[in-house]
Amino acid sequence: METFGSTNLKSLIVFEGLDCAGKTSISELVADLLNKHDCSAEYMKASRYEKVSPFTGEPKTTLDYLVERQSAEPYVKMKLQEHIVVMDRSFYSTLAYGAAINNSRDFASAEKWFTKPALVVYLSCDEEVRKKRWQNRGNSGFDFSFKEGNSERIKKEYNFVLKDKPVYGFDTTLYTPEESAGLIFPVVMNSIRNYEKAKSESPKNIFV
Repeated sequence: METFGSTNLKSLIVFEGLDCAGKTSISELVADLLNKHDCSAEYMKASRYEKVSPFTGEPKTTLDYLVERQSAEPYVKMKLQEHIVVMDRSFYSTLAYGAAINNSRDFASAEKWFTKPALVVYLSCDEEVRKKRWQNRGNSGFDFSFKEGNSERIKKEYNFVLKDKPVYGFDTTLYTPEESAGLIFPVVMNSIRNYEKAKSESPKNIFV
């Protein structure tokens, strides 16, 4: 097996996309591939926070979710001192879903709270395939992203929040998670190398 001799790489890779696009399975597999190629990597899944505030009993707002994600940033930064971090969802999904639900981009500037990724891998798939995957998880009903018109609204907001970011789009419809991870891995590795080179040349621009 080819190895990269890159145990000192410390970059953030984020997987984004609509529910059931394959983020969890594929991001875990990519983290495994990085480790198999002598790159120290850690998979990190964004917490599935409760949707109702324990303090008010009301549904949480976009700001509530962003504050919770921001509170995890010190831990992410600590891990980035040791590993490549492969993250399943990030604040980008909070911004995209929040803007689609509330029809407002009031929190777009919250990006300054978070670490810049070396790459955002945006996963997509056919809508009927997404629905089947959702039902195969044992869910009886459909959440917000599956309701008519909402997936397009969320995609539009993802386009907005990711417009100036290093993004690689991949359609998982026709591939198994293993096949998808194998095809995505070289892109991830190349992005990490480019990011690390930029970091060594201009370290002050990496963390915000």
